[in-house]
Amino acid sequence: MLRIEKKSMCWLNTGDWGAQVGYVKVGLDDLGVSDKQLNEDPISILYKAYVHAHSQPGNLEKAKQIFSELEDDTCSQEQRDFWERVRQITMQNLKETYLDLGITFDEYFYESDYRKARIKELLIKLENCGIAKKRQLDGLLVLCPSSKVEIPLLREDGSSLYLSRDIAAAFDRLKKYNDCSKMYYVVDKSQEQHLANVAEAIFSLTGRDVIKHVPFGRVTGVSSRKGTTLLLQDILEKATVAMALQQRASDNSRTDDPEVTKILAVTTLMIYILRQARCRDFVFNWDNAMQGKGDTGVKLQYTHCRLCSLEEICGVEAPTVCEPDLLTEPLLLEIILEIARSEEVIQFSMENMESSNLVSYLFKLCNLLSRSLRHIAVKGQPKDIAQQRLLVFLKARQTLAECMSLLGLKPLRQM
Repeated sequence: MLRIEKKSMCWLNTGDWGAQVGYVKVGLDDLGVSDKQLNEDPISILYKAYVHAHSQPGNLEKAKQIFSELEDDTCSQEQRDFWERVRQITMQNLKETYLDLGITFDEYFYESDYRKARIKELLIKLENCGIAKKRQLDGLLVLCPSSKVEIPLLREDGSSLYLSRDIAAAFDRLKKYNDCSKMYYVVDKSQEQHLANVAEAIFSLTGRDVIKHVPFGRVTGVSSRKGTTLLLQDILEKATVAMALQQRASDNSRTDDPEVTKILAVTTLMIYILRQARCRDFVFNWDNAMQGKGDTGVKLQYTHCRLCSLEEICGVEAPTVCEPDLLTEPLLLEIILEIARSEEVIQFSMENMESSNLVSYLFKLCNLLSRSLRHIAVKGQPKDIAQQRLLVFLKARQTLAECMSLLGLKPLRQM
């Protein structure tokens, strides 16, 4: 199996700054949300407040004003405390939700760390290196990339923008991790030009071509402004309930452990997403996402569990040395060839940042193993033959488990 050593830092850039903060404040005030209500279901309440405020005419200027006061540090202590509280609530929720998906980050960066007052020197550097200038018409500071389309770095009221904060954050990380060779931004493909502008600004500042955009397709049919977004925590809860129903209806279920149910639900959802080509747009379909039969996350877990069971009940132990002369069945040869192909698939998937190739490989391996387990016995065979067959199935299970782990999945031993 290909050895992949960790030589990277994984960080999450959180959007805790911008006009959305103002929208949330306006929405909470309009809806008359009490502290008790906010504490009971904070993320849903904050989301509803944002959608409400965004749908009401005239609230844009109110939201901008609230943000401008935060940016200039002229806001009241009450507003500052509100922003800090909202940030803490959302960060805690983010960490818990990502943890449910088996995802953790080495560091967290905040857009608020790069507000106008803290990036003045950087803005001067951008002017000095020639990629930014003050527009003659209104004196507004703009970025002048090779695309020749001037892009504002500050709002008319002087507050920072997404672009200026992203450039500042990237420049800060380069100073902190001076020896890094690449900075990968996993952001949807609509941000291609934005990331190109960030990359060009960083190159102008440092002479280093380190920014790489890893785009992905958008899940259509949802919009935070229209109030139709499915919150990730709600999707996970709904998936867990649906998976529990599937388990109860299945004759093959051997456990009702809620942790196993959650892992199965997460596996099913993640495989539904990861099997899509990375840059492909698609509509989230709940029935397809939680499909219990066919090539799904359940199949991967079931195959792994079945192989674990085989190891426990076959009555022999796997040898340390392979004896090819005892492996005469064509299906076993196919399994061995698929195991050998795993390194090539992983290498390709890694170089192209394309999970769908690895998922397709796993389905092919699982379907092959399913056929083999039906036709090739281990238990009850002569010891030397049984041991060699078990060795093949053991290596297949280890390959399956390692590939699932690379996709962020937790292989189960029983389900």
